[in-house]
Amino acid sequence: MILLTTLLISLFITMVLIPLFKTYAVQLEAMDIPNGRSVHTCPKPKVGGIAMTVGFLIPVLLWSPKDPFSASVVIGSLIVVTLGFFDDRHSLDYKSKFVGQIIAALVVTLHGGGMIKSLGTLLPQGVVLPDWLSLPLTVLVIVGVTNAINLSDGLDGLAAGVTAIVALVLT
Repeated sequence: MILLTTLLISLFITMVLIPLFKTYAVQLEAMDIPNGRSVHTCPKPKVGGIAMTVGFLIPVLLWSPKDPFSASVVIGSLIVVTLGFFDDRHSLDYKSKFVGQIIAALVVTLHGGGMIKSLGTLLPQGVVLPDWLSLPLTVLVIVGVTNAINLSDGLDGLAAGVTAIVALVLT
């Protein structure tokens, strides 16, 4: 029941904040101006990610365990969102974004201890990956998934929809 409550609160917060943040998008210089690669013809606010982050953070801070892993996921998420916000405003180069993503992944792995230790049925039962292999594999997976979602963020709501479907399947 706590998962459903968390989902509904997160959804409600996000839905309330998006229209509110849209009114401030011009002042924040968070508008997507159409260009040759755009699918829209008029400027669109780019504040959905901030609203979703707040919608995610409030329930997580209220109900998640107060342990290093939960804290590292929140910190890593904030690094990625901050990077995305600056990218939207200043068009960061790929190197800066890549370094930021690696830092966020390292926070989760080194501070939070979240590492891929097993490959399930791909390896014989009981085989545990050593840290020297687990750390780079985990960073690679986190950065890879981050970029996969980022690449799907060209259409309004596509990245959020894909992420929601993945979250539902994992749940």
